[in-house]
Amino acid sequence: MDNFHIKCSSKIHQELNANSYCQDCRLYMCEKCQKIHLELYNHNQLNINENQNDIFTGICKEENHINYLDFFCKTHNKLCCLACISKINKKGYGQHQNCDICIIEDIKEEKRLKFKENIKEFENLSNSVNSSINQLKNTFEEINKKKEEMKIKIQKIFTKLRNELNNKEDQLLIKIEEKFNNSFIKEDNIKNFEKLPKQIQKLLEEIKLIDKEWDLQNLNYFLDCCSNIEKNINNIKKENESLQKCISCKIYNIDYSPKDYELNSILEKIKTLGNIYYEFEFENYQKKLNEEPQYIISGEKENIVTKISKKPNWIRILSKNVLEQQKEYNWRINILKSKSKQIMIGIAQTIPETWNREIFNSIKSTNTPNSVIKKKSLMFYFKKKNDDLIFNYGWYFCISNSSLYSDCPHNYREKLIKLDNKNDEITININMKDGVFNLIYDNNCKLEIYKNIPLDKPISPSVLLYDEDDSIEIIPL
Repeated sequence: MDNFHIKCSSKIHQELNANSYCQDCRLYMCEKCQKIHLELYNHNQLNINENQNDIFTGICKEENHINYLDFFCKTHNKLCCLACISKINKKGYGQHQNCDICIIEDIKEEKRLKFKENIKEFENLSNSVNSSINQLKNTFEEINKKKEEMKIKIQKIFTKLRNELNNKEDQLLIKIEEKFNNSFIKEDNIKNFEKLPKQIQKLLEEIKLIDKEWDLQNLNYFLDCCSNIEKNINNIKKENESLQKCISCKIYNIDYSPKDYELNSILEKIKTLGNIYYEFEFENYQKKLNEEPQYIISGEKENIVTKISKKPNWIRILSKNVLEQQKEYNWRINILKSKSKQIMIGIAQTIPETWNREIFNSIKSTNTPNSVIKKKSLMFYFKKKNDDLIFNYGWYFCISNSSLYSDCPHNYREKLIKLDNKNDEITININMKDGVFNLIYDNNCKLEIYKNIPLDKPISPSVLLYDEDDSIEIIPL
């Protein structure tokens, strides 16, 4: 019960809340009674605080039981009273009549020793919990540190991109200004041409005035006026020719805007720029020199792989997540898009980059179109074409023809297996304890396709895609 419901045992103060309990008198006391009680007796008193819903009184709390807790039930590890161990099993009596019962004096030493053990266990638990909390805090700090580092990295990259975009924008705007100012009509041209009508009107008025005042006796003056008028007319004609040229000027041959396909390509690259890897981190293990990426990673969990290289050819995409020994893994593979379903799914052994380069150099120097090299107990199959090097190692299931492809110890090349039905969703099961590769399809039908897979080298999930736009989704289960 809550402490504000516990009232003083005194009939005089029975409306007051109790704030202490006397274990010797078995009484609840208010503040006034407690003060008097302390003056009269040297009894054991327990204070009732806000966090204490109930206190130990020594009396059984079972309904209708008013006896002291003088017995201990070893079976249920709890105190009990005479009514609890009664042979009468009625009206709440006799709940412990068939239990291992003893009086409390007989078990006090055992419980005392157990109490000391409990103290040590609590101390150990306290140390363990504190250590775990500290580890949790350190992990949280590392996560936050990594998060902030990634955010800063992203901000720097996109700040650099924005700066480059702003610089490019400024450069293009300046070029446009220069190009149009140097090649086409300027605002000053229009202002100069706007003066022509007034000049013409003024000259016309002067000509008319001279015409009225024409006098042969002052012939020299009028002839000079005529010469000046003719010069002005010629000048105005030249201005008018310039005006006509400006009018006929065309600007359709200048365009600084990117073409639609170029802009769309840029926008697509921006959309796919930067990925946050936390489920799978893929890597193209088809080693090719000076080559653009052949696939993109997308999806909410970065688990959708799409081939973007245009020519039909196999590309290998290997996850950097190494499978742990003694564990079992399940992945569901959904085919989102594929022309021929020439898609291989499976696992592969990863090899150090130094091996790749060493093997590549040894094969590049040979003239044979295909080579097989055995190195450090691993068999690699290579296909050499120009400077491209493909190594087929691992254990795969090919969806298009339901066949197996693998290297030692199985060495399968297009080994057909029988599936009842084919669909665009399949699940693979990898048992890293026994080295078993199972195929799960169509209502959980299970088929063992590889066993005794060597586990002495790191193994990772792997897929091979063939057609352009092949796209699959890999979902860990």
